[in-house]
Amino acid sequence: MTFNLARQSQQRGFTFVELLVVLTIIAVGVAGMVTLQRTFIQSSMRAAERNVALEIAQAQLETLRFTPYDALAGGSAEVTRDDKTYNLTWTISARYFNTVWLSPGDTGLPEPLPTQPDAKAASISVSWQERGGSEQRLTLDGWLGRVTMRDSGLVVTEPPPRNKPQVTYTPGAAPAVIGVKLTEDGAATTFW
Repeated sequence: MTFNLARQSQQRGFTFVELLVVLTIIAVGVAGMVTLQRTFIQSSMRAAERNVALEIAQAQLETLRFTPYDALAGGSAEVTRDDKTYNLTWTISARYFNTVWLSPGDTGLPEPLPTQPDAKAASISVSWQERGGSEQRLTLDGWLGRVTMRDSGLVVTEPPPRNKPQVTYTPGAAPAVIGVKLTEDGAATTFW
């Protein structure tokens, strides 16, 4: 069996068609990566905008929670964050409880109707324009309960002083009695 060494040396390297196929495969891969990167950036921007809109809605809900119950009312505002304008609107609607929660106009409302509803439902909507021009909207719903002064006073006022615990000790009745401090401050009394 003889080999032709001259023929082997002529077959080294790539043909033009092989190079063209490899370059086409690389070009398709790079184009796919560029498209994937662009989609990732757009998704990240949308998520960031949605996150800002949710923060704005949550801040408004917290503001409503600290508004006096009688003064709760709907409204609107514009909020600018990161050079983007978000339109904020909120509505407040009454809710009455008569074995189930009812809205004004529902059948079965309590008779007589209380001057203040048992709760108020808040619907907060934030809208903004995406980079592509389409409008996006996020809605956050929450309920605001009526708290009477009797209930809220516990938060503001200091509780009345408590009676000191009474410990009965009979010498020799217990094998070991340990003194216990009931508070951490320096004025604490040790009971035996």
